[in-house]
Amino acid sequence: MERLRGGTLGDRLARGPVAHPWAIAVMLGALHGLEHAHRQGVLHRDVKPENLLFGDASQVKVADFGIAKVVGAQGARLTATAAAIGTPAYMAPEQVTRSAGPLSSATDVWAAGAVLYEILAGQPPFPLTGDLGDVLFRRVTEDVPALQEVAPDLAPELAEVVMQALRRDPAERYATPGMFAAALEPAADRTLATGGLAATGIVLHRTSLTERPALVEHETLTTTLPVAPARGRVLGALAGVAVAAVAAVAVLVLSSGGAGTPTLPAAPLGWPTKVTSGFIDQVKGPAGVAQRVGRGGTTFAVYGGDAAAKKDWSHQPGETRPGQFVRTAHRLGLFPYLSFYSLRSLGQSRAGDDAQAPELRQTLGNVRLMRIYWRNVKAFLQDVGSTRQTAAVSLDSNFWSYLEKQLVPQGASPASVQAWVGGTGLPELKGIPDNLQYIAAGWRELRDRYAPKVRLGYEFDDYASDTLDISRSDNPPEQTVVQAARLAGQFYETVAAGDLDFAALTINGLAEEGEDPSPTNNYSPAEKAAVVTYVREFSARAHVRVVLEGVPLGNTVSKAITDKPYHWHDTWVQWLVGDDRFSGLRKLRDAGVIGVMFGVGSGADETCPCDAKHDGTTNGGKYSTPSTSADDDGGYYAARMAALSKAGGLSLD
Repeated sequence: MERLRGGTLGDRLARGPVAHPWAIAVMLGALHGLEHAHRQGVLHRDVKPENLLFGDASQVKVADFGIAKVVGAQGARLTATAAAIGTPAYMAPEQVTRSAGPLSSATDVWAAGAVLYEILAGQPPFPLTGDLGDVLFRRVTEDVPALQEVAPDLAPELAEVVMQALRRDPAERYATPGMFAAALEPAADRTLATGGLAATGIVLHRTSLTERPALVEHETLTTTLPVAPARGRVLGALAGVAVAAVAAVAVLVLSSGGAGTPTLPAAPLGWPTKVTSGFIDQVKGPAGVAQRVGRGGTTFAVYGGDAAAKKDWSHQPGETRPGQFVRTAHRLGLFPYLSFYSLRSLGQSRAGDDAQAPELRQTLGNVRLMRIYWRNVKAFLQDVGSTRQTAAVSLDSNFWSYLEKQLVPQGASPASVQAWVGGTGLPELKGIPDNLQYIAAGWRELRDRYAPKVRLGYEFDDYASDTLDISRSDNPPEQTVVQAARLAGQFYETVAAGDLDFAALTINGLAEEGEDPSPTNNYSPAEKAAVVTYVREFSARAHVRVVLEGVPLGNTVSKAITDKPYHWHDTWVQWLVGDDRFSGLRKLRDAGVIGVMFGVGSGADETCPCDAKHDGTTNGGKYSTPSTSADDDGGYYAARMAALSKAGGLSLD
């Protein structure tokens, strides 16, 4: 490894201001170095003064590319591990939220522009004081202050070149570092004193300026490294210290171009290789599920309650423990899926109803209740982790959506909501900031310690609960659905990206169509198509795969359907898997869905693929097909799952 004795650009800047020609020459050298790396398929993602090194007084080199492996003859594919996603002062908007666009060559252009802006202006593009979340949020919602205003002695032409590199929209920046250099050098030659760049003594190893496609990141699978700090954990003071905003192990797939439909994000590590589906069998539990979905399917269970009142899963002696549920599922060849439902119930027993946004903010801001909560989460993950087996856990009772509904219209940052995490006193959570942005980080920290094989899911219901003003009864236009999904994806990026492994979208309320026929409770065919659009846009923006929860189990096929308790009609199962191509499920798979959890409630409100009514085989309904079993849905769900299994399922590859 080459030893560079000249120090870093950060070292030079610490000594005091530098001349503009020297600063521009150094940045030109860095841009040509980045251009060369991009042509080999390597995206840096962490350009900053500390990563620009001098071999001697005349040559600048770009350093700290992380641990990278270039695959393919042209280096079109890159695998990078142990790479920090960025340093706050120099992070482009798309590094803060993927709703601003995918990471690309323009991401490094923004960072290089931020470094040059800071040198020329004597200050970074955005202030670094205040909460880290606000520091990052500002670059997503505000334009960089005009360089000419903070550095009035700089030539307007030069200032405009730098400002173009710092546009919020990646498409409005220079597409590549080479194009930035191609604009910067002639502007400097025209505006600086004669021989200004040459007089600096900086040696420029120029790359050819032939056009090439920009690198675009199409796929990121974020996994976890137990020794890595949690997402967003503050590692030092922002002023004058390089702070890694995110530390994670990442697998990147980079390719030339960027046109067309983006590649779907990878499924979480350890996920089944095919779209998985399951339900809660109210009679036989996981064994009954295995009979109807076969090996490779999913069984799930809900663990929740008010832990503060000792009315939760951990205080019910007869409750199947989470670890026991996971072991049973694996023994039956099923993938275990657990839903953790606690925050909306916590401290609400006397109120008699689950918390919405005002009550949730009170709960999150109550250090006593949140200490109980995190101890409960720890016990839950320890129990699941004791199995040393894979499982999925969706969290936590859609509470994110209620707060999102309150924050988004106000343009408020999640960091503005107090939520006790590190301050609760749990030693494992020490140092994690106490606001909404770090709830997911707390879960990840405990998961990494106690249940590393568990995949964590962000449970939300933006579509079902009309969180972002989508009214299903109105058959919203596509653009309305797309915009809502983008906002939801942006919120996910702010509160969960890098910490959680998948998203869990609840698409229904608490009743099947036969029990509640109101338009707001049910989906027309057009509205089901809108769900596909929503999932596709959310998955692309948030860069995460999706599980559907709350999918009704009724049908309009079997004579068992009478629209009486336990035997309600609905149309989702038919839409998903009713034909031999399983067209609905295929569309959702192609949009980003990796699993479907059926069921909208329990007891009489559910049309269970089991005999929960205990009334045997029934045929009293108005539909045409005789029941094939005693299941409350007449055996329709089991028959369609058997057909799907016989066809080989739907692969996630």
